[in-house]
Amino acid sequence: MGVRPPTENYDVPATYQGSRKVGCDPVAWARNGWIDFVTVSRFLSVTFDLPVAPWKKLITEVPVYGCIEIVDKKNGVALTPKQYRRAAQHIWSEKADGIYLFNFLITREGSTEPAFEVLNQIGSPDVVE
Repeated sequence: MGVRPPTENYDVPATYQGSRKVGCDPVAWARNGWIDFVTVSRFLSVTFDLPVAPWKKLITEVPVYGCIEIVDKKNGVALTPKQYRRAAQHIWSEKADGIYLFNFLITREGSTEPAFEVLNQIGSPDVVE
């Protein structure tokens, strides 16, 4: 089972302290063997400076992934391939164990195809440019 811990409100970075403020303790969950992975994410908006490294320092028992959300909250538009690569490059630089794509196929509801071409460009730190 994986978790995507919440923070104290939707407009702040995804921090362990924020998650604790709302009563969640994913560090303890990992240490107790209750979860299989953690996904660090902001709520319904991509961030290009996702703080994965602090979570990695706290959680060593399970993989820690960085999430890329499909929407840029500033303009409400689906990400471009360049934005996916930018977000992925940062996540890999934070030493994440992988990338979690949230709502990747949801753009189809608006009759727009997801940026499928990025899938082979962001899945490894060796291929992100």
